[in-house]
Amino acid sequence: MLVLDLAINTISLSAFVLGIGIIVDDAIVVAEHIHYERMKGVPGVVAAIRGAQRIKGALIFAVLTSVAAFTPLLFIPGGIGEVWTAWPVIIIGMLLISLVEALLILPSHLSHLHGPEWVPTNLGDRFFSSIRGLVDRLLSAFVNGPVDRALRFATDQPAVVVAGAIGLLVVSLSLVPAGIVPTTFADVVEGDFVTANLEMPDATPAERTLEVAM
Repeated sequence: MLVLDLAINTISLSAFVLGIGIIVDDAIVVAEHIHYERMKGVPGVVAAIRGAQRIKGALIFAVLTSVAAFTPLLFIPGGIGEVWTAWPVIIIGMLLISLVEALLILPSHLSHLHGPEWVPTNLGDRFFSSIRGLVDRLLSAFVNGPVDRALRFATDQPAVVVAGAIGLLVVSLSLVPAGIVPTTFADVVEGDFVTANLEMPDATPAERTLEVAM
């Protein structure tokens, strides 16, 4: 931002917030694959390499797709383009840096993950291990229960799912003309100054013009 003369303002900060949400997903998928390999008993370094290699193709294409989506914003002409330049510059920069971090730096850190043979020895490790175990059990029960049944239903009854999606779309679109969801293209923002044009007949004295203007 310093090199490109970009300021920290509302637009650039919103770009950071959006970019963080995207790059966190990259780190999660890499960590998940490395953790999966580690839980199979694969040594730490080998698990990190295998996990990163397994996801690298999909991750690279996902990042490049996002970069391609934000690239057209770089070519918006006029003053609006100058104002919104921070968005694509910041997000594209964050995506490319996060790709390097997720594939080259994060696996090195995650190579030190504990494997299935690890047993907590002190009080702190046992406390956090119990919490992690509880969360894992609840998440597994949710994934293997309601989520699994919903996915099976969606694959077995595609017509019902498509009809439900179309119905929700129709209901959502009908909320606007019904007046339930108010919409406005651009709110009128009150300014600090009022500008008015005053037209007087020809040959009007300056005193009269000043009187009307005041």
